[in-house]
Amino acid sequence: MRIVKNNHRGEKVWEYPGEVISKSKTGYFLRAIFNRDDLPFNGVLFRQGDEFLEFYPAGKWFNIYQIHDCDSKKIKGWYCNITRPFRVNGETLEYDDLALDLMVYPDGSAKVLDEDEFESHNLSEEDRRMAKEGLLELKNLFSGSGGFELSEFVKRR
Repeated sequence: MRIVKNNHRGEKVWEYPGEVISKSKTGYFLRAIFNRDDLPFNGVLFRQGDEFLEFYPAGKWFNIYQIHDCDSKKIKGWYCNITRPFRVNGETLEYDDLALDLMVYPDGSAKVLDEDEFESHNLSEEDRRMAKEGLLELKNLFSGSGGFELSEFVKRR
């Protein structure tokens, strides 16, 4: 499957291959390999070859990426994009990224990213409201104790 990330205007920004682990009425669960050069990002080093388990929940205004180190397989964290609900056309899954993100670290701490960029976008009031609701839903999802495992979360949906 091809995963296409669009900007808030629906223009393609990035495209990469992913393997479907499962799909159902609750969403798509995919596996992708980080195929860019190593990238330090908010205290986490994304390395070429890192495994990204990606969940695109149906009808939600976000997606969740669980990032595993390419060598140790340890979880590096969860990167969550605030997006419009994803769309599938044949073998392509695409989403419109609204710039607002949540980075969750293995110790449970979390950081909201790119609030200024989100506020600068010319979005409808409805899109702004839904994006903020999506962020709140993610914060609540990650607020529990005992860690978070994406594959277990997907199974419970």
